[in-house]
Amino acid sequence: MNQFTYLAATRIWQLTAINLTALALIFLGGIAAGIAPAGAAVLHAVHRLDDLSAGQLVRAMWATYRTEFIRANMVGLPIVGIAVVLIWAGPSLGIFGFGISMFLVVIALCLAAASLLIVAHIAAGVADTWHNARMALLLSPYGHLVSFLALGPWFWLIWQQPLIGLYVGFSVPAYVYSGLVLPSVCAGFPASNKPISQQEALT
Repeated sequence: MNQFTYLAATRIWQLTAINLTALALIFLGGIAAGIAPAGAAVLHAVHRLDDLSAGQLVRAMWATYRTEFIRANMVGLPIVGIAVVLIWAGPSLGIFGFGISMFLVVIALCLAAASLLIVAHIAAGVADTWHNARMALLLSPYGHLVSFLALGPWFWLIWQQPLIGLYVGFSVPAYVYSGLVLPSVCAGFPASNKPISQQEALT
């Protein structure tokens, strides 16, 4: 029982540290330009909970954020931009067109998440990152779908209890998403867990 309590407390503290760091990184990037690299940093950190302490996770997130700032924005922002255009244009396309546009929005957002997952774990160029993200989406379609559908109840919970959003609003969904999707990605890309920086490769 004591071991379980210790592990639970450690996980909560780690996820809280990751979430608060993510919020700081988002604001550091001016919000719009900070979301994608902060997301990649979170996805990198939640996969290393067993290996690093909370302080080490924060340092790893900062290293990922600095290293992948440009690439994360280059692969994430265009996809999110397409999703925003589809949402804006959807109501004017009729019922059938609106349904198709919303379906494409779901795919676009899942592809954006997969892109950040690839940024967090595989060092590659922008074109290769998009290609690997498409492969990740194909390797784990149900993991992406379940993760996306779970966001609805999660956002409702945060609406009811805002402090949950402050402490674990990003880190818990990222932890669940990584747990559902990353095993399939690892099976398809055996090198997907390699460190993303030379400095981390040496430590």
